[in-house]
Amino acid sequence: MRHNRRRNRWKALTLALTVALTGCLTGLSLKADNYTPDEAYRQSLRAQGFPEDYLKPLDQLHQKHPNWVFQSVVTGIDWKTFIDNEDMGTKSLISNSDKQAVSSWKSLADGAYNWETSQWTVYDGTGWVRASRELVEYYADPRNQFGEKEIFQFLSNAYHPESQNEEGLQRALRNTFMASSNKLVSDSAGNTYTYVEAIMDAAEYAGLSPYAIGTKIRLEQGVNGNSGSISGNFVGIKGSYAGLYNYFNHGAYNANGLGAIENGLIYARGDTITNAQLRQNMRIPWTNQYDSILGGAYKYADYTRYGQDTNYFEKFNVVYDGGYGLFYHQYFTHIRGANSLGIAQSASYEGMDDIKLVFRIPVYLNMPSAPCPMPTRDGSPNYKLADLSVNGYSLTPTFNTDTLTYSIIVDENVSEVTVSARAYDAAHASISGTGTISLKHGQNEVPVTVTAGNGTKRTYTLLIARRGSDPEPVPKPEFKLPDYAVISGQTGYLHGIEPGTMAQSFLDGMTLKNCNAEIHKADGSINTGRIGTGNQIVIMNSSGESVAKYQVVVYGDVNGDGKITAADLGLVQRHVLHIQMQEEVYFVATDVNRDQRITAADMYYVQQHILHNVVIPQGE
Repeated sequence: MRHNRRRNRWKALTLALTVALTGCLTGLSLKADNYTPDEAYRQSLRAQGFPEDYLKPLDQLHQKHPNWVFQSVVTGIDWKTFIDNEDMGTKSLISNSDKQAVSSWKSLADGAYNWETSQWTVYDGTGWVRASRELVEYYADPRNQFGEKEIFQFLSNAYHPESQNEEGLQRALRNTFMASSNKLVSDSAGNTYTYVEAIMDAAEYAGLSPYAIGTKIRLEQGVNGNSGSISGNFVGIKGSYAGLYNYFNHGAYNANGLGAIENGLIYARGDTITNAQLRQNMRIPWTNQYDSILGGAYKYADYTRYGQDTNYFEKFNVVYDGGYGLFYHQYFTHIRGANSLGIAQSASYEGMDDIKLVFRIPVYLNMPSAPCPMPTRDGSPNYKLADLSVNGYSLTPTFNTDTLTYSIIVDENVSEVTVSARAYDAAHASISGTGTISLKHGQNEVPVTVTAGNGTKRTYTLLIARRGSDPEPVPKPEFKLPDYAVISGQTGYLHGIEPGTMAQSFLDGMTLKNCNAEIHKADGSINTGRIGTGNQIVIMNSSGESVAKYQVVVYGDVNGDGKITAADLGLVQRHVLHIQMQEEVYFVATDVNRDQRITAADMYYVQQHILHNVVIPQGE
């Protein structure tokens, strides 16, 4: 069940809601003024299976809204498995026209971005592109949605007659066309109802919350209800649709040269619905207001009947394993859809704190230690070369934008070469390492680095061998690093060196035969002091040629001075706040808990190390 066309309409709706609302991107809108933890209530949340980092915001919400009930949905699903399945294909899209959409909101996965044109692939409509994994993580992480408005994406839309009544619905419909006490709704027998009465009947008929029904109709028809979808006298391109009503705008989208209202009324007429049982359940055709409200609610409850009774579960199906299984049968493709609709729905419940509301909140296995951050990096991400060449020579292998290392052999009398490169996104990317390059005899390593508009880098390497007269055979170098030094199979960096280790101490611990070793600082000068992040261990044969290089990472030593101090803590904090981003080996040094992301958890570990409460491990 793909719902492609209907999802297009919902993407447009939720985008409009997003722009029209506060523009706030996080769920951290709840103030903590005068907050005192309610340990008994927290224990009741623990008993349901809520993790510790859910407790404070839910406790705060409960203290402010005592009739709000929070129920855990312990999915048993691993977080990475969940994200892997949601960060797939066209399941999560973002609009290119969304003014808040920085470039890191958009995916660079295979097929999602055209590196040659620096354009994102449009999957739907005029500008819907694939959302980045980081954006999917942000909106999928319940901990980012615990504000007073955002929490409504977890509101259960199921029918609870013991707590949902006409009085509550009347208040939810205040200031709308449905608030009238006049009997404005007619059925096929000529009976009349108030909107409140009709919606309460629809709630029981469809098994859906009357508040959800009223909110949905308000969102679709506006507060005044003057849309042609429910006027009963609409005239379209193909003629009159008198006596037809579509309160939920089912099937209402622009297609086949017709507008959304006309297509919606064709749907209300039942032309496309042939299954007799479905027509009966949906009370098709919708030739009166009562049948349109009840039948439309039945259709709207499609997801609730499968346990997907919240906006969140309609976006992220982690509860219904029928059909194609979990992670399918999802209503929204707009990644912000559930969030935006929840914020919009929250307005219907303002001033209704005496009404019991049930919120169903998912819990996953192996969640990140801190809430997934909103991606904020902007600018072109294109760091790929369109061409790389050395004047007068052919590269081996032939240039390919995703091949990063090439070889060239030049004659003994060639003392320099000219390197040229062109970036795909020449308007925003910069290139270093090109121009005239001087060559020494033997192997020359020439890095060519592309810096994208957003600051990310990619380095291509030219290995240029300059021939020379046959030298005396160079004895084969043999060396062994100190036992504590480890080359990471994940990062390729050398670690295991404790903060404060002196360069000479490290060299004394090495075994060297037919070779020498030096430790270089990041600027290339020889280091005789403490070994720090960014240093290089350089092994040279008896001819002085480099035969091995190992770049050092000391976890927690972000500034490379060989110590872990408040200065390093400040750099970690500046990265977390997106003020000064760390790259390459310094990024690895900042990621002290080695979860491949830099968060407040890393700040905490560095702080505790400085206070001598913990020791940041440097080995495997």
